[in-house]
Amino acid sequence: MLEKKCRHCAMMIPKETKVCPHCRKNTGMSRRVKLFIVLGLLIVIGHFMDEKEKKINPNPTTKYYVATESLKLRQEPSLKSGVIRILNCGEKIEAEKDQAGWVKTSDGYLQSSFLINEGSLLSPEYYLVIEKSTWTSWRYNLMAEFTVAVKNIGPCNIKDARFLINYYAKSRTYLNSVNEIVYDVFPAGKVKVVKLTPATHPQTASYNMDVQKASWVWE
Repeated sequence: MLEKKCRHCAMMIPKETKVCPHCRKNTGMSRRVKLFIVLGLLIVIGHFMDEKEKKINPNPTTKYYVATESLKLRQEPSLKSGVIRILNCGEKIEAEKDQAGWVKTSDGYLQSSFLINEGSLLSPEYYLVIEKSTWTSWRYNLMAEFTVAVKNIGPCNIKDARFLINYYAKSRTYLNSVNEIVYDVFPAGKVKVVKLTPATHPQTASYNMDVQKASWVWE
């Protein structure tokens, strides 16, 4: 039979025994030993996760930015420096903070005032705000013409906006919906007036409208 020495009374006891028959004390690992083992495991796991993060992103200051207008990538952080190439409005680029007013990329430097963090950029349709809309109908209320003033509050030009129009009766009962796409450009920071001529419902008395989808303009 395999034996071990009791860590309390030093008597030899069977190896599988958990309580010493001589001193009646627990012969298993102490709480202090267990605590050290748990702490050791946590340190090893933390080190492993840190190394994994370094492999994924070796430079923790590196971020992805989006150009808010056509932007010149320069050789040095100076407006007098040579131009390497032109970034398109809406183009994404990896860079890190460098000198005041500039960010550094793998190829050159960009003015930070014309960049925004990628994570803060929403889908383009969220930047198209309908400021005003009016409508007239004809053909026994089966067709309509909408005049819509849309403001682009985003950082870049937007195109190909899909409008969703919901129709309601006098009782505010929902009737149906239609989609209309405007294949045009909505300039950043400006209001554009567009015309929509969708089909309606004979009992239409009111409506609401929203922009469901749009695309950034890659200049």
